[in-house]
Order: sequence, then structure tokens, then C-alpha cells
Amino acid sequence: MEDRLRALDEALERREAARAFLAACRVDGQKLEEIEQAADAVRQTEAQMQAATAQVEVTGPDGAAVVVDGAEQRLGGEPLRLDAAEERRIELPGGFAVVVRPSRSQALLEGRLAERRRRLEELLGEAGAASVEAARELEQRRRDAERDIAEADRAAKQALRDLPDREDLAGRIARTRERVEGYRSAHAGRRLPATLEEARRLKAASDDERGRAQQQAEAAAAAAAGGGGGGRGGGAGAGRPGGAARRGEETARRSASAASDCGAGAAAGGAGCRRCGGARGSGAGRAAGSGGPAAGGGAGRGRAGGGGGRP
Repeated sequence: MEDRLRALDEALERREAARAFLAACRVDGQKLEEIEQAADAVRQTEAQMQAATAQVEVTGPDGAAVVVDGAEQRLGGEPLRLDAAEERRIELPGGFAVVVRPSRSQALLEGRLAERRRRLEELLGEAGAASVEAARELEQRRRDAERDIAEADRAAKQALRDLPDREDLAGRIARTRERVEGYRSAHAGRRLPATLEEARRLKAASDDERGRAQQQAEAAAAAAAGGGGGGRGGGAGAGRPGGAARRGEETARRSASAASDCGAGAAAGGAGCRRCGGARGSGAGRAAGSGGPAAGGGAGRGRAGGGGGRP
């Protein structure tokens, strides 16, 4: 039961941790879907902006200097490429200058992109995530927490089994400990099993030994019953009698010996039976008393000895 209590405590701890995370988590499936849609809109607008932005290339002799938005740049073997997403001023040698301004449609795309970026940041703030990837991670953790709660509920139910709550399980453990301590006190000086597993092994061995003894007893009883029946049904010389037959023969021999003793006492003229102390004689005594007046009796109804009792 202590293992059940530990398993229950672990399950309850996992469940509380998962519930605490869910209480603080601000991302669910619907919120993540909104964030991903906003992120897709931002990417689409950025792609449109890239396609609508004018591309400017400046070529000239190697080492020639040009000034772009007030900053001097040297030309090399490759053309100088510039994006005109916003107004650009390019000053060339000889006092020439080129001004490139974005188109009107590009300005609209810039406004749209800014609005969509703002919306994405707003959704991320509501979710408590710094990025779209962080929001996805929070949503995964939320699903894991919900699964942890379900698993913890199953583990707690399995640990409790037929008990309603943890207090009942802890109380049963405490009462069991008290009974164990009482048993040990009552059997002080005797070696008791150190663990439940050892006690189970000892009980199993005892049950096996008891079963074998029971089988041996039943086999002996069956053999005795079979041997006795063979002695009775076989007639004279039919074979050795069984245990029951031998006991019957021994009883018969003892009875015959007692009858002989009683008869001898009667023939001795009233000396009394050496076994029964003058009580009613056996069949042998009656036979001795029926021998006539010389035996001290009447015609066929003598007494065994002088007052030894009527046969």
C-alpha cells in the first residue's frame, strides 16, 4: 500500500503542475491559428513589396566613385544594385544626380505591411509569446499538460482503487502499520518475515507442504480402505489383510484374551476377573459356569465365582 501511496502522490503532483501551467497558458488551438494566419499575411505582403520595388543598377569604370543618399561608394567589377523601396538619390561624377521614388502601389503595400505586422505583434502579446515559433511551443506544451492530467487521473484512480481519496489510503496504511507492530510485539523473539515478498514466499511454501501432506493422508486412507475390503471379501487365505483388517484382528485377539481371563477366574471358584474386577463375565465365563454344580452354579445358569455377577 505504501507503493500505492507514493504512486498517488506522484500522480497528484504531476496533475497539479499541469493544471498550474494551463492556468497561466494563454495559447490554445484557436489563438495559435490566428497567429499563424497573421504571420502568413505578413510574409505574403513582404513578397508583394519585394516584387513591386524598383531595382536600380549603377555601372562604371572600376574605382569610380558615386554617392548614394549622401554616402560615397566605389564601383567594382560588378554593378552596384540598389532597392528603391523608398526614395533614393544617386550622385554621379560630372555633377549628375538620379532620384528614384517608389511607385504609388508600393506606398500602399508599405502601409498594408505595417498594419499586418502590427496585428501580428498584438496577437503574440496576447499569447505571451515573443515569436510565432514560441507560440507553437506553448501550444504543444498545453496539449502535453492536458495529456498529463488525463494520465495522472488514471494513475490516481488505479492507486486508490476502492478508496475515495488519499486520506483513506493513508489511514489504511497507518492502521496496517499498527497491526504489524502489534503482531511483532506479540511475537517478540520469533523471526518474522522482513518484507511482504518474503512473507508471500513462506506462505506459498507452507501451502505446498500442506497440500502434499493432505495428498499423502488421502492416499493412506484409500490404501487402508482398499486393504481392509480385500481382507473381508477374500475369505481364508485370500491375501494379507489391510491396515483396517489387521486392527480388527488385533481387537479380536484382545477380546479373546479378556474372555479367557474372565473364564479362568470363574473356574477358580469365585476368584473374580483379573481385567474387569468381578464384573459381568464374558462369553467364556458363561460357558464355564454352565458346566454343572461343580462349577458353583445351577443347571445351566451358574455364576462365575462366588457372586461375580450373572452371565
